[in-house]
Amino acid sequence: MATTRTAFAALAPDDHRLSRPLFTLRESAAYLDVPVSTLHLWAHPKGAEPLVTVFPRTGRSATVPFVGFAEGFVLSALRKAGVPMQRIRPAVTSSVRSSASITRWPPNASTPTARK
Repeated sequence: MATTRTAFAALAPDDHRLSRPLFTLRESAAYLDVPVSTLHLWAHPKGAEPLVTVFPRTGRSATVPFVGFAEGFVLSALRKAGVPMQRIRPAVTSSVRSSASITRWPPNASTPTARK
């Protein structure tokens, strides 16, 4: 049986999937059918790395880019399937470490644009 290998290329800092916020946290939570407080904790956890990419908040403008919405969608699907966060967070952390070439943060956020 043949196997397919997918190569992940780093997203450019100006890639629209990373650089343009599309939704507010409230809008994203409504589309993903999760509580706003849950999405906020995924984006701004205390003492841990964020699981959802967001821009710093400026008034009522959008903060969630496409990549952040996709991350929220995956987390929402895992939670609805019954996977506990105690299993999701270590898996995401491990996955991020193994795919260090994938840019995760918006370029004009206060956090780095690439993982080490």
